[in-house]
Order: sequence, then structure tokens, then C-alpha cells
Amino acid sequence: MGVVSYKCKRWIDYQHALDMLDVLYGRMELLDLTKDFPKEEALKAFHSGYTPKAVRVRWKVLCEEFLNWEYRPNKRNGRTREEHLKYLQKIRRVQKEEKEEHIRRLLSMGYTKSEIAEMLGMSRRNLYKTYGHLFR
Repeated sequence: MGVVSYKCKRWIDYQHALDMLDVLYGRMELLDLTKDFPKEEALKAFHSGYTPKAVRVRWKVLCEEFLNWEYRPNKRNGRTREEHLKYLQKIRRVQKEEKEEHIRRLLSMGYTKSEIAEMLGMSRRNLYKTYGHLFR
């Protein structure tokens, strides 16, 4: 229930979650999904704080169909995953270009490579690996 409330972006207290477990289990019985999953096992898993690694149902289905909650999707603002990844690549590219320009400015001001790495909060080795072309 904790995972469900987190993914559905809802906060529920422990007692309410326990009550919802009864509702959810009843719904599972209606859909004939409790064949090898007795209610005692569900309660034991809930009390021990067990969170499943693999979820075989979509969060939207859990929120809207099982719990009658409004599903609040992630923060991609309607973009598909591919569109979102392209958008993030553009942002990272711009950030890298800005950082390269900042490094060039610091080099022209006479700062050493070690001082630049310290200012940027990275190791010298990582600075050389990522921005080594600027030091040649």
C-alpha cells in the first residue's frame, strides 16, 4: 500500500492503509485473483513492510479501478518517454556548453586545472576526462 500511495502521489496513514487492504483484497476476490494468495499472507506482508519488486499491474489501474483515486501522472507534462529523453538531452547539452564556456573563462583568467576542478566540485581526473579537450 505504501508503494501504491507513493506512485499514486497520495499520503495515507497506517490505519487507513490497513482498511484499504481489506477493500483491495475484496476487489481481488471479485476478480478471482486470490487463488494462491490468502488474506493472512497479505496482512503478514503488510505488517512486515514488504514491498514487491515486480508489479504486474499498471499504477493507473491500481489508482482508478481498484481504489477510485484520480491518477496523477509523472512530471513529463504529457510528453512521451522518447520526447522527454530528447528534451533532457538538449538541456544537458546546453548545460555542458555553459560549463565549457565557464571553464574557458577561468582558464583565461589564469586559474590552474586543480583550482578549476575544485571550483566545479569535481575531481581533476573527472575534469580531464570530461573536458580534457579544453586543456590542449
